[in-house]
Amino acid sequence: MSSPSRHTALVSVLLAVALALAPQQVTARARSRPPQRAHNRGAKAAPTRPVKSTPQAAPGTVRTAPPNASPAPTVSPAEAFVAGETWRQLKALVENKEAPRKLRIVHLGDSEVGGDWVARDIRKALQSSFGDGGPGFVFIASPFDWYLRDGFRTALPDGFKARSVAQIRPKSQLLGFGGVRFDALRAEAQATVQVRPAIAGKCRVQFLYAEQPGGGRISLMADGKPLERLSTEGPEFAPAEREWSLEKCPTQLTVRAESLPARLYGWNVERDGPGVVWNTIGLVSSTMGAMRRERPGQLGKSLALLQPDLVVFSYGLNVSAPNVGPGPSNREAGSLKGALVELRQQTPGAACLVMTPYPIATRSDSGVATNPAIGLLAAKERAVALGAGCAFLDREQLLGGPETSLKWLKSSPKLLADDLVHLTPSGTRMVGEAVGRTLLRELTSPD
Repeated sequence: MSSPSRHTALVSVLLAVALALAPQQVTARARSRPPQRAHNRGAKAAPTRPVKSTPQAAPGTVRTAPPNASPAPTVSPAEAFVAGETWRQLKALVENKEAPRKLRIVHLGDSEVGGDWVARDIRKALQSSFGDGGPGFVFIASPFDWYLRDGFRTALPDGFKARSVAQIRPKSQLLGFGGVRFDALRAEAQATVQVRPAIAGKCRVQFLYAEQPGGGRISLMADGKPLERLSTEGPEFAPAEREWSLEKCPTQLTVRAESLPARLYGWNVERDGPGVVWNTIGLVSSTMGAMRRERPGQLGKSLALLQPDLVVFSYGLNVSAPNVGPGPSNREAGSLKGALVELRQQTPGAACLVMTPYPIATRSDSGVATNPAIGLLAAKERAVALGAGCAFLDREQLLGGPETSLKWLKSSPKLLADDLVHLTPSGTRMVGEAVGRTLLRELTSPD
């Protein structure tokens, strides 16, 4: 399949998912946004690298494994979740009924996370039990065309350039928060985020940006009224933040660059009182290896500003989908190990959870088959996660094993898209609910 065709196929799948989540009409020029969804459709999408696939087999041909495939290690569904040392610390926070508090979770990943598709149902499951702590973090604008965040509406503004680890190849880049930064291209450039639905009563609002030598000035507004005017000047490049406790939670948050340079990240909105805040920071085409292009220490420092109690890593689709052997999974696991070391150093109080990709399929000359790359990656990630004291969730085994992907292709409604990698809207809901139930059980069940 040619590169343009692969790109077209990926865009078609993402469009189908977005349309199913948004019940309103879409035109070529504008997209009306349903409540509680964030989206941008008015700007050029950030470049992406579609996953590679092997030649398509004859329609209807199904195999259980490609020829000469190496068998992947498997575990039973009962062993899909393994609690590490840090998970037990997290459970102690949850079990402390005498002092209920915010439970802040940061979920990092690829397009699955960037679209908020699976995460939205995990979020609902935990908030239904522990309370709604607020929508959490949102970028100042959409870093790519299919960025979605429940609780917000965003648009790619005129005058800013989004740069991410998924686009920039050299290592030691100063990208900052979650591997994405927004650079103002001109003075007076501004970006606005809408909070939808509105939050009644008090809330905590936080703005995240970068200090840097010679940094320019920015102004911050809530519902059109000034919050603060500040300088981004600092002795070195470093993530920074400002926060406010507001009696009336705003429905519109705006940042304006008054002078250059200005490097900005996003807003964080939390309700007053206890509850779960499930933040999602995901990038199309991203991998754990791509996240390691950030300058050492910057990812951990940035995440620390959100004060996480738990950081979730769920990468792997973009290295597993091509099914090209153990090499990519070895590199991905090595990158994960480095990220977990950094996280434990920069946010020592945070628990960590590594989630593998869900079951996907692959194509060969003989037909559609299960993809053994997920199992190979899972075995390596399991060892890395438990070695770092993190919890581990093997989603392929949780959801029934490798054969599940073939069942999803035949189910009604279909749960796995025709590209054999991305979930359909029904699939995202099913996977999100399954993971949500699992995490809720593991947080509340006796040891």
